[in-house]
Amino acid sequence: MANFLPVFFWGLAVLAALTGWGRLLGQLQQSAGHNPAADWLEAPAWGIALSSLIGGLLNLAGLATQVGMVIFILAGCTLFAFSLIAPVKNLAQHARWRSYLTDWRWLALLALPLSALAVRFGASVMIDTFFPYSTWSAHTIINPQDDALSYLVSPERMLQTGSIGQDPFNSRQMMSALGTQHFLNALELAIFPVDNVHVIEGGVALAAACLAAAGLGVRLKLGRTGATLLMLVPLISRPWFVNVSSTNTSVVVLIALGSALIQLFKPDAPPRRWLIISGMLLGAACSLKGTTIPTAGVLMVGAAGLTALAQKSWRPLALGALAGLLALAAMLPWMWWQYHSSGTLLYPILGRGFHVEVFFPSKLVPFHGDAVDALKLGLILPITLLIALLLSWTFSTVRASADETTATVTLAMVAGWAVAWPLIAVSTEYNGVGRYLIAARLAALTMALAYGWHVGQQLSERSGWRRARYTGPFLLAALLLGQPTELYLSYGQIVPHDLTNGLTGKLHYWTSLRTLYQMAQAAVPADAKILTYTDTPFLFDFTSNSIFVADWPGESSPPPGMPVNQGGEAVAAYLLAQNIRYVIYSYKSEADFPRSVYSIYLDRRLGDVLNRTAVLSFAFQDDITELAQTRVHLYDDGYLYVLDLASHQPAKPAIP
Repeated sequence: MANFLPVFFWGLAVLAALTGWGRLLGQLQQSAGHNPAADWLEAPAWGIALSSLIGGLLNLAGLATQVGMVIFILAGCTLFAFSLIAPVKNLAQHARWRSYLTDWRWLALLALPLSALAVRFGASVMIDTFFPYSTWSAHTIINPQDDALSYLVSPERMLQTGSIGQDPFNSRQMMSALGTQHFLNALELAIFPVDNVHVIEGGVALAAACLAAAGLGVRLKLGRTGATLLMLVPLISRPWFVNVSSTNTSVVVLIALGSALIQLFKPDAPPRRWLIISGMLLGAACSLKGTTIPTAGVLMVGAAGLTALAQKSWRPLALGALAGLLALAAMLPWMWWQYHSSGTLLYPILGRGFHVEVFFPSKLVPFHGDAVDALKLGLILPITLLIALLLSWTFSTVRASADETTATVTLAMVAGWAVAWPLIAVSTEYNGVGRYLIAARLAALTMALAYGWHVGQQLSERSGWRRARYTGPFLLAALLLGQPTELYLSYGQIVPHDLTNGLTGKLHYWTSLRTLYQMAQAAVPADAKILTYTDTPFLFDFTSNSIFVADWPGESSPPPGMPVNQGGEAVAAYLLAQNIRYVIYSYKSEADFPRSVYSIYLDRRLGDVLNRTAVLSFAFQDDITELAQTRVHLYDDGYLYVLDLASHQPAKPAIP
């Protein structure tokens, strides 16, 4: 408990801070067309959107340090506290709120999502985590490649230096997303070690997603029951702690973006407030995770276009274009950083930057047949939902009862999910596409359920349609009953195991490695450039040296590209030409990518991406091993060694 409670309450403080910043953003033209309850529920989502912009500016200015993060959180908590003054003062005088607090039936209903959320929040405060679906290990805390070699390096470097810096050798930093996810992860790491980073995604973001879903329900006037039960949809998905990149945070901004677009495109809505909020949310969605961009883009374009057709007006198109420009402006700080770090403003839409295929193009292997079949299977649900939504609109009673803007935005959200599926499946060769589409799936299901609930509620007020009020509960029950495996994995296996380990607390294997990393780095002159290929590079001191982290060696590198397939001497010549003289390699663990485990990636049937990264990594390991025979070892402890590429070992005397 000594480890658990501080992390748990710090997570709540981060949630409060994001809510405070969101409340600040929500003050724009609040006097016109705002719903106080919905504003409060959606405030954490708006806070994530605003923190995306603030984080980008702090990163450019070199101010995203540990102190800067703490100040950001304290300022947000202060804004949150000030925002509470008026509601608390009026609470005792507000008859409706008094009735809510004395309605035991509603409180019992509210306890269902809140209890599940509290357990999930606690399970995210993990010291050890359980992956029954993992391919590499049943028990591990972080992904040994994505997290250890990239997603934890960026926030650690940010906290130490004030900026993510420039690391052209880190391919995931370029290909995964812009920098918002790193900034959000740094909010937790500002106080606690990487062991507890999952509380951002698994706790803070999940809570914000539940609140955003409830906020959507309030805006659609689903009543207390509808808004409360809508919180269950984000809780369906299992804890995907395969890596710490943005999943639940993307769910949050997509749901809030759909809700904001409904308000923005209403003919009588005040445009300024919802225009700014929509633009900020769209920018955050595109900055959090690259795989969210297709869904967010189709949502914005589709909602504007469909609403323009429905209203027979150019106004939605103009508002959509303005929101897109605001989103681009919000993304610019991160895009500017990524251009200087990786050679592209936004991978791959605005260029592939320093990707290996730019320098050494290869012939792609055919898409595997099993992946094609899985792709077709995955399209069944979004296509079915699209057809159902379109068919429902052919009935005059539905058109007369349903809100037109809600219908068009919901249709656009589901279309975004359907379009994103093949785009992401093809680009990733179906490698983890289900995980990449969690955000699109949960956001689309939330909006579709809310829309169905809204239609049923409106129809029930018409003569002869009283039973339509059960539409929402029926759809929710069908959704829950259709996820037995997901619910069992979440609440039967993963959450109990993670909560137990979070409460007990354990030390991790890298605690003993930190000293080794410090000693290895101390062997290199201060301010010298280092290329590292190690299992836990987030343990380095990024303030004393310019450290480049090769996650997938050769997958990303400055022009003319690192020649990892041409032997050790070619690699040494290339690095020296980049003014990189020193290399640190954790050779005992083979940088947590040993051939004995990952040679399966050499199977071309797995796709070009996995095959190429494995071939390049194994080739680089051979190159460094070759150089270790000829270059001076500044440090070697049996686990790590430091090579001086400019210093050759003395030639061994010939045996007479």
